[in-house]
Amino acid sequence: MKIRCILSCFIPIFVLLPVAVQAESGDSWEFWPPEIQIQPEKPTASDEIAITLSGLWMDTCVPNRLTAAVEENTILLQVFLDYPEPVGCGDAITPWELSTSIGPLEAGRYLVYATLNGTRRILLSELIVQPEHPQIWPPDVVIAPENPTTQDPIEIGLSGIWRDSCVPAHAVVRIKENAVYLELSNPFMRPCLMVLTPWEMTIPLDPLPAGDYKLFASFEGFGPTLLTEFSVVPAPQPDRRIYEFIPVESIVIQTGGFAGIERSYRVVGLFSLVIDWAGEKAAFEQVDAWLHPLDTLLEAEASFLPTHDLNEIFNLTGLESTQVTHESIRFEGTANEDTPVVIDATFTDRGIHLVGWATEPCCDRYTYFIDAFAVQLPHPVCRPKLPMDFNNDCRVDLADFARFAQEWLACNLFPQSACWE
Repeated sequence: MKIRCILSCFIPIFVLLPVAVQAESGDSWEFWPPEIQIQPEKPTASDEIAITLSGLWMDTCVPNRLTAAVEENTILLQVFLDYPEPVGCGDAITPWELSTSIGPLEAGRYLVYATLNGTRRILLSELIVQPEHPQIWPPDVVIAPENPTTQDPIEIGLSGIWRDSCVPAHAVVRIKENAVYLELSNPFMRPCLMVLTPWEMTIPLDPLPAGDYKLFASFEGFGPTLLTEFSVVPAPQPDRRIYEFIPVESIVIQTGGFAGIERSYRVVGLFSLVIDWAGEKAAFEQVDAWLHPLDTLLEAEASFLPTHDLNEIFNLTGLESTQVTHESIRFEGTANEDTPVVIDATFTDRGIHLVGWATEPCCDRYTYFIDAFAVQLPHPVCRPKLPMDFNNDCRVDLADFARFAQEWLACNLFPQSACWE
């Protein structure tokens, strides 16, 4: 048996010195660090955590006291040889085990260190504390747009926390009557890391018919679960308006060119305008309008025009609306050869007033200025009349064919016999 003196003894120091050196230096490094066990293995922010250190020691005076301290994201376990002095220690290698508890801790990552009698600091483990009792199913769901119409593509956003790293990553969409089923899976990540993992995914849907829908989702052990209900409403019909230019109040002025000309033209014809007030969009749907010289006797004036077609000069059907209000609409874009075009359409009690310009980008090119007024027509216009439109509805269809077939092979020649000659 050997005598260990850890603090001080009531005998002369020169007698204790050899024993004290053995206690401090000895062969204890061979028995350090200890093993560590943490319970529960995956603690949450609501769990108390039990920590056990164990191992073998070089004699019977094994570590006998354990304390724990937490500072920021570090856990320090302090192991002590806390014996009264002097103490007799047997020479046999001896197993030992000490336990303590900490927590609950805030969610996060912690490094666990241990010291022996305040020295020999060493990293033992890493500890991940998960958020408190996360709900892994059902996931959160967001549908965009909030109030979809029959014209809107739909995006379904799912998010949540899963019990391991094999989170939902793929979706098969099945639509049956007024139910949308999302079959989620993860065909990619194997094996799975046993750690709570946040996830999110976006699932696109084509526009749906009008109606009330229920949204279900399934994943691994969770069968179809009702996530939410949503409605699809009929899309508002666009405001389609038909206008006819008043020639005496509609003019296009052409200026510039090598000779520095200035020519004016009347505008004759029709155009249709489609307005989506909710979406703040508008477009020239169709333009059937032409330029005519102010004086019909001076047809040579028109020789400076690349075309008489108003739509070709200003590319009206290719412009985009950049500002839409119930008072006015601004259209911007380009015409041929990247000619910048700006058209302002202002609504009035009488109809619509178009003012704008198109300037060709380079030297000795022309600038076109339009100042035109058009009145709104109460219904679509049939122009020109179709020869085979027997019922005068401006369409040639089966109704006209039926009328044609009623008199198939009929003959009104006189005499009747002439029909068969």
